[in-house]
Amino acid sequence: PGEDYEAQDEASRDPAILLVHGFAASAEQWERLVYSLREQRKESNGGKDTTPPIYAVDLLGFGHSEKPGLSYTQYLWESQLVDFVVEVMEAVPMVMAGGSSFG
Repeated sequence: PGEDYEAQDEASRDPAILLVHGFAASAEQWERLVYSLREQRKESNGGKDTTPPIYAVDLLGFGHSEKPGLSYTQYLWESQLVDFVVEVMEAVPMVMAGGSSFG
């Protein structure tokens, strides 16, 4: 999260953001968007960085993730995302955005 995010009243904090790349892409496709969101947030808050936590995940078989010999289906990726939200994001309120097949 942005350096000033935790200082906000918990009830007024924006939810975390989970970004899921499109087919045959990787989490790296979101770098410019994340940078832009952070800059816009600073400009609109007098220089304070209240950007919520932003996560970008590489789905199995794409990007820098492992590429095990599995059947790659929407059910596999759905399970991966659920596990990520529960285990890494600790099931915090969030908004998920995706590109192409995963949008």
